[in-house]
Parts: sequence; C-alpha cells; structure tokens
Amino acid sequence: MANKTGKGVLLLLVNSNSQILLQHRDDDAPAYPGQWGLFGGAVEPGETVRQAMLREAMEELRYDAKNAQLAFVCQGFNEALKRPIERHYFMDHFDTAQMLELNEGQAMEWFTFAEMQTLDLAPMITAEADRIQAILAG
Repeated sequence: MANKTGKGVLLLLVNSNSQILLQHRDDDAPAYPGQWGLFGGAVEPGETVRQAMLREAMEELRYDAKNAQLAFVCQGFNEALKRPIERHYFMDHFDTAQMLELNEGQAMEWFTFAEMQTLDLAPMITAEADRIQAILAG
C-alpha cells in the first residue's frame, strides 16, 4: 500500500548488550534493496504512528513492541515514493521472553554501533547515526 500519510515508523530494538537489530532488505525491495535497515514501514491512513509501529513490528518480526517509546522524529526522503517523509523512531529494549520471526527481508542480525559502520546501511540509519549511537550508549 502506498504511504498516503507521508509518515513512516522505524523500530530501534536494542538488546542487553547494546546491540541493535537490523534487517537485511530483500534485493528487490522497492527502497534500499540489499541494504541493512531498521524494521518498520509506512503509517497507513487512519492509523496513529504508534499503531503503525506496533503493526509493523508484529508483521515483520512477530514482536509485540508494546513497551516501545518514541525516541525522536525527523524529516527524510522516501526513495520508493520520491517524496519527503516524516520518520518516527521508536526504541524498545528487547523482551527476551519473545521469539523473533523474520517475515520481511532476507536476514536479521544484532549489531553494535561499531559493527553497523562496516555495513551497507540504508540512508535512514546513516542520516541519524548520531542519535542512534546516543540511544545505544544508553
């Protein structure tokens, strides 16, 4: 579904080792193919940003991110739609009682901030690297 709201959500899921969970995007993804990115997606019409984040976490990871908190909001550009987008970054400490199930992308893996710098990262991560590093630092 096309994002008619002009808003997107991203989940910074952090484990007890201060690593963040990244998704290796499919090679045929409409935006940032083959790059490492955050789990998330578009806010659909009639949905709040929080509802969208919860839905995306469930769809992509089978993860209930009910404890996630809004970390920051920034303006960006959606490559797939070729237009500006307001991105809402939510942060959650990984609940180890939950199992993760990859339902979108070709892989998922936990990375430290230093390890992330060696990857082919989607622009939404590199543009907000300072904020993400501060979150991982605690």
